[in-house]
Amino acid sequence: METRNDLNQNHIKNLTRRKNAMRRWTVLLDEAIRIPIVGIRVGLDAIFGVVPVLGDIVGGILSTVLIWHAIRIGAPRSLVFKMMGNIVIELLVGLIPVIGDFFDVIWRSNRKNFDMLEEYIDIRLMEYGVESERLVTAKEGVVSAQSSALPVFVFSSLLLFALCLGFYFVLTVMPGLEMAF
Repeated sequence: METRNDLNQNHIKNLTRRKNAMRRWTVLLDEAIRIPIVGIRVGLDAIFGVVPVLGDIVGGILSTVLIWHAIRIGAPRSLVFKMMGNIVIELLVGLIPVIGDFFDVIWRSNRKNFDMLEEYIDIRLMEYGVESERLVTAKEGVVSAQSSALPVFVFSSLLLFALCLGFYFVLTVMPGLEMAF
């Protein structure tokens, strides 16, 4: 017969195992490939998002794996609904051509969802007397920013440049084009 301590140890192992699996899944979906020159990381979610509609739907479906893990570990409904909201926002904005592709890279719903879930798991682990590496470094004041304004600035600039180039193309290269308003 398992004692309470054995059950706690099994629960700690389960939480840690799921946390590591979710971290790998998040990296695969949001940060697997580094784009040279700009230094921005993208994952399968952004790559699939290039395919109109179908790619965004596939990315949304893959993102639900984190929600499945959240439900399995007993995360509160409010957290699960926030995670769903992040996925829905990314899915809906991702349906907009070009803008949605940039939004996929910037928004990173899987990273947002993992960070919220990791915080929940770390709090649960603290209840068992286990301190996570993330919480220990936060206490020591060695926290490094996971994101900076530079990628947002670069993508915003690229988006603005693409829009200007598109308008230039429409106005100069295609002068016979009539717009119906």
